[in-house]
Amino acid sequence: MTDKALVRHLSACETMGSATSICTDKTGTLTTNHMVVNKIWLCDETKNITKVVKGEDGKNSIIGTPTETAIIEFGMLLGGDFKSYGEGYKTLMVEPFNSVRKKMSVLVALPGGGRRLAFCKGASEIVFKMCDKVVNTTGEAVPLSEEQRNKISDAITGFACEALRTLCLAFKNVEDDAGWVTGDNINTAKAIAKECGILTEGGLAIEGPDFRNKSQQEMAEIISKTTGFCFAIALITSSYTCSFVFMENSSSTKFL
Repeated sequence: MTDKALVRHLSACETMGSATSICTDKTGTLTTNHMVVNKIWLCDETKNITKVVKGEDGKNSIIGTPTETAIIEFGMLLGGDFKSYGEGYKTLMVEPFNSVRKKMSVLVALPGGGRRLAFCKGASEIVFKMCDKVVNTTGEAVPLSEEQRNKISDAITGFACEALRTLCLAFKNVEDDAGWVTGDNINTAKAIAKECGILTEGGLAIEGPDFRNKSQQEMAEIISKTTGFCFAIALITSSYTCSFVFMENSSSTKFL
């Protein structure tokens, strides 16, 4: 057990002794399953990160994926305290990472209420294409020029050529009113929508089957409460039961 290997059948030892080729995954098996931030592109230049952050006992104690751990350790290197930052911030919604989207997102409510921020991290080639602004040396978000876009792309390519895993971090202020289409139960959808600030007084929540049973005039009245309803129409014609949550009429209403 000191080698962290458990043999359930002794006969397997003889079999393994005759093996000539072993197929295995790399991360966490052939490697140490620990990552650190090595280089970053920030404020129009590349910066090298040389220190390794340790906890008070001299050991890393952050629980999470290697990627998340590396980012948190980098924040600690800059003098941040992720425990205190977590206090007062409420997680409203999480879009987990998967191999298709190659990114994950989280929506949080800032202390004091009212303001919400969406954070996204993932493969550089995916997240970077979604960005139209960049943070400058004064901390302001300014429009991303074609020259800057090419410069950042070159930096990403350079990191990749050094065998570094590249990630892009992005954020956005969420201020628009929103509508929500979900497969959840209507009561679950309403509860989550209220918690996220989507369903407010005067808003509307309705299930797909109920919507389909409405007259054309009633449907038109519901559709008039929001923009971008064509997306919802495509969903409710399937065999699935969807719940719709609408804000009061707003030119900035969007579906999540």
